[in-house]
Amino acid sequence: MKIDVFTLVAQIFNFLILVLLLNRFLYRPIVRAMSQREAKIAAELEEAARKEEEARREAGRCHAELVELEDSRGEMLSRAQEEAAQLKRELVEDARREVEESKARWSVAVRKEKQTFLDNLRQRAGEEVYAISRQVITDLASVDLERHIIDIFIERLRGMGQAEREEIAVASRRARTGATITTSFPIDRMTRSRLRNAVRELIAPDIETGFDESADLICGVELRAGGKKAAWSMQNYLEILDERLTLAFSGAGEARPEVRGDD
Repeated sequence: MKIDVFTLVAQIFNFLILVLLLNRFLYRPIVRAMSQREAKIAAELEEAARKEEEARREAGRCHAELVELEDSRGEMLSRAQEEAAQLKRELVEDARREVEESKARWSVAVRKEKQTFLDNLRQRAGEEVYAISRQVITDLASVDLERHIIDIFIERLRGMGQAEREEIAVASRRARTGATITTSFPIDRMTRSRLRNAVRELIAPDIETGFDESADLICGVELRAGGKKAAWSMQNYLEILDERLTLAFSGAGEARPEVRGDD
């Protein structure tokens, strides 16, 4: 078989033209499209990786914030509990202090009321004892109470020791006004003379005496010269009554003091 060179060359030329055309209009656009697609996919993958990394960082940050929030919550809860406990202690202390203050005020008020009651009772007792004693002595002895008190006081002077008499005498000489005889009741001129003579006889003959009257003695007589005195009154017995009443109200038992002759 004889090969036609021209035909062969023409076919080769046509094939080369076809290849050029395919390369220009088909292969290159496909390759370019594939490259662009590949670049786009790579960019998308890179963007996805970047976003994934950002997501991981954001997740890490959120986790750290969550951990910090949990720690803060625990700390805040602990601080709130401590503040609540402190407030409770302060409220309890305030309540205890208020109770103590109320108790102290109540105790003071009770003591004042008891003292007022005892003062009133002592005053009433003095008045009643004076009235009863006056009536009893008058009924039994057929003498008035004042005269009996004067007799008892003179006996009190008679029973004094020598040292006590000298102290009163010296004190009366030093005092500008001498000695003063105070009674809880008015006395007449004859009784004053009797008392003055008894003082001069039993204490010292040169004592100058004046007279005064005071209900504070509660049925008694007192001789005072300077800081020295000799006295007898029912105040002693009332003091014993007061002590016994005080002990009775305080629950301390019954006192048993001895009756004293003077203040």
